[in-house]
Amino acid sequence: MLDVALALWLGVIRLDAQEPNAPVGVQIGYSRADLGGPDGQALAGRQGAFAGVYLTGHVRHWLAVQPELNFTLKGGRTVAQLQGGGTAPLDIELAYLQAPLMLRFSALEGRGRIHPVVFGGPAPALRIGCDLELALDDQQLRAPCDAASSFPFRRIDLGVVIGGGLQFDWAQTALAVEARYDLGVSSIFGSDADVRNRAFAVLLALNF
Repeated sequence: MLDVALALWLGVIRLDAQEPNAPVGVQIGYSRADLGGPDGQALAGRQGAFAGVYLTGHVRHWLAVQPELNFTLKGGRTVAQLQGGGTAPLDIELAYLQAPLMLRFSALEGRGRIHPVVFGGPAPALRIGCDLELALDDQQLRAPCDAASSFPFRRIDLGVVIGGGLQFDWAQTALAVEARYDLGVSSIFGSDADVRNRAFAVLLALNF
């Protein structure tokens, strides 16, 4: 069974080698992240970042499987209740290693150097960083999320990604301008609070 699976994968790679675009790529971009879900309506967004690498294995000239490994910043801002009364802005800063597995569709490929693409798939992620920052009148208080024992943060985040863009082909390389929406399907907390990651990203992807 393993030999059959390996042969099929090698077949995909050989097919991909015949395509005009190389199977390895990098992507980088800007994202806007916030926290939604049933308990997240009071949260505001924050600027994020996105960078990663990917492989492209063509199943057909118009269809490819694209596993990715991305670094992404997420989180949001809410208002915290202070002891003794009053409130203060609280930033929740989350960093993830995300491993989406995409199906990528290329429309009108072979009819010109510029063609649209759409993609989507599951996107599990491993949390590698988590910080809280409380903005008081005269100082910024920063602490790791582990300090907030009443809100335990989950290590694994589950989500889905959908998106699309325009791809520009030339020689053995390709440049794509893409937009993607990342929607969490599980809460970031291990408690009863249901707050989920959301992010919208605009990025450049380069095959080489």
